[in-house]
Amino acid sequence: TGLALIASQAVRARDRGEAVLTLLLPDGRVLFALDVEPPRRAAAAFGVGGMSVELAPTRLQFRGRLAAWEGESFPPGPVPLLLAPRVHSVELSLSFEPATPAVDLTLTLDAEARRVLEPLGRHHFEQSGVFRGEAIVDGRRFPIVATGSRDHTWGRREWGAADHWRLFVVRFGDDLALHALSVSCQGRRIAGGFLWDGREALALARVEHTVEGGGGVLRGFDLEAQTRGGRRLLLRGDVLRRVTIPVQAETRPLSFLVRGPYALRLHEHFTRYRLGEREGLGIAELTERPA
Repeated sequence: TGLALIASQAVRARDRGEAVLTLLLPDGRVLFALDVEPPRRAAAAFGVGGMSVELAPTRLQFRGRLAAWEGESFPPGPVPLLLAPRVHSVELSLSFEPATPAVDLTLTLDAEARRVLEPLGRHHFEQSGVFRGEAIVDGRRFPIVATGSRDHTWGRREWGAADHWRLFVVRFGDDLALHALSVSCQGRRIAGGFLWDGREALALARVEHTVEGGGGVLRGFDLEAQTRGGRRLLLRGDVLRRVTIPVQAETRPLSFLVRGPYALRLHEHFTRYRLGEREGLGIAELTERPA
């Protein structure tokens, strides 16, 4: 359909619920909404604002209005981002069919690495699969059958503890998927993740990548991942689309003037991966802290 989306929900300090929805349209526009409200909790469901997630089976639903931005101008500063009029009606109804087990990436790491990464969450689960459903944008229906992934973090996340991270996720089919993470936290670089080979999840011990592009824009990369058992994979990634998600607003006046309005941004790259003769679609998530 040419449609891509990123949705997240979280509970912050003082029981503050937060929901973010970013939708990339085929014409290049970005639709965005941030809702901060008390969370709605149930035994197998969670919701904030117009977004809700159900478990067993996993479903994502949204009904509400989003603001629109031209792709090259997103994201603007925090004030226009929050005050922009939400004029576009959006409805989402998606079900998730898992193709891999839900793997806790922290369990693929040693005790010292888990201690270092604890400010980013005590546990972090990831899972690949297929999303099915539809999106309705201003009355126009987009049927969706798309590869994708979901994740869940347990524990308080302190964004300031992360120097940077690089997350590469791709599903080539029900028999092959890769979730590769390279993160620097508190000055220490840690690699982890897993390779799903259709039978079991194999822990990763090494993750390396190149960067191709210019002007701060990633256009392609080579990725190397190696399991603890010594299996080595060499992948090629070519970026199809990109959207930048503002994560942490800059609150220090001098840094705001020198570095801009955001202390941390996520660059989400929707990517075509190649591994030998096989092709798959996935994401390459790279963080940026302005120098």
